Amino acid sequence: MINKKILMRILVILPVIGIVFAGCSDDNVGINYKKLPQVSSVTVTKTTNNRYYIVSWDAVKGDGNKYTVYLKKDGKKSFSSLGNGQNFYKYDPATGDQINNDNLDKWAYRVSRLEAPTAGPYFFGVRTGEDPSFNNTIDSDIKWAAGITVTAVQVSAVSIKITTDGKYLIASWDAVAGASGYDGRFLLYQENSVAWGSTTPQNTYTYSEADGAQSTNTDSSKWSCRYDISNSYYSSYNEFGFRVTPVVSSTDISVLVIDTISPTISR
Repeated sequence: MINKKILMRILVILPVIGIVFAGCSDDNVGINYKKLPQVSSVTVTKTTNNRYYIVSWDAVKGDGNKYTVYLKKDGKKSFSSLGNGQNFYKYDPATGDQINNDNLDKWAYRVSRLEAPTAGPYFFGVRTGEDPSFNNTIDSDIKWAAGITVTAVQVSAVSIKITTDGKYLIASWDAVAGASGYDGRFLLYQENSVAWGSTTPQNTYTYSEADGAQSTNTDSSKWSCRYDISNSYYSSYNEFGFRVTPVVSSTDISVLVIDTISPTISR
């Protein structure tokens, strides 16, 4: 388990991925809260090329020129706003391309990037009216569609070691299904800052834990890389880690790529 010290460093060095999930329970009704009529149903389809989700619904008679689309994880009352629907276009079910809409009672929203922080079941939903604040929206205001399933491609664990002679860092991990390769970076910690050490993961060689010497790898499921820290420039860095990210060739919007970060080690 990542300790608090490592977690704080990760929060500093990693870009923010996804959106912050926010929302109100039914017990937290804002002072300006207004109950609006719901859409009758919400339909979610994935395009044939797997690149988009299309969220669609019918207009609410007499109340309708604004609709907000939301996403939430199964079992959670918190939710995130994705944007506003439109009725100028409909979307090709195969490619997701825009097509002129000849029925303005038909509304839609195209999801081109799924902002989900973890794998699991998720729901898209639609609320009547343009929502200016999460404080004015509660879960029961939103008409939720049937769930979708988000799968993850993630390395289960990564190991990092310093060679016995102190010259190299060596990181290693096992291949995971769905990954065609990996991006990796060594993390070089110095007080409250961190530097990146670029590297090229591979499964052609293995490295000696004694001196980092290279030898032929006979197991293609074993991946590794090494990083030379013998230069005097690295003398002020005494703690190290490694981050590995799977490379996924699929363009399936429901496949989520997640980083794995090793525990830190010290000289």
